[in-house]
Amino acid sequence: MSLVLRHNAAMDAAISRHHGRLAKSMGDGYLVDFPPALDAARTAVEAQDDLHRASEGLADLERLRIRVRIHLCDVLEREGDLFGPGVTIARRLCDAAPAGGILVTWGVYENKRTQLTVPVEAIGPRPWS
Repeated sequence: MSLVLRHNAAMDAAISRHHGRLAKSMGDGYLVDFPPALDAARTAVEAQDDLHRASEGLADLERLRIRVRIHLCDVLEREGDLFGPGVTIARRLCDAAPAGGILVTWGVYENKRTQLTVPVEAIGPRPWS
């Protein structure tokens, strides 16, 4: 439980700094809406940095390595929750994102590549099974 609380504190702080809106949390999984995709990327980098610093000196099993997926899409909102094909795509990207990594879809990369401040490595197309 302490790991989940540490995760949530880091995520909540980073989301708040970049004006994201938490639509849903499922344990340590968050679905967050950001008006600009670049704020999603900044949030992801900051949250991972915060968790990395908080994990220094801890045993391997106590370290948090979050997987972040960012997809640029229109969403439908109903009763505070987000829906639509883009939300489904973001969920399906879960396994493709490496622990401790940030996976952005091609649309995010194409729209924001000149503004990204971290190295980007292409991993190629992924099946949608």
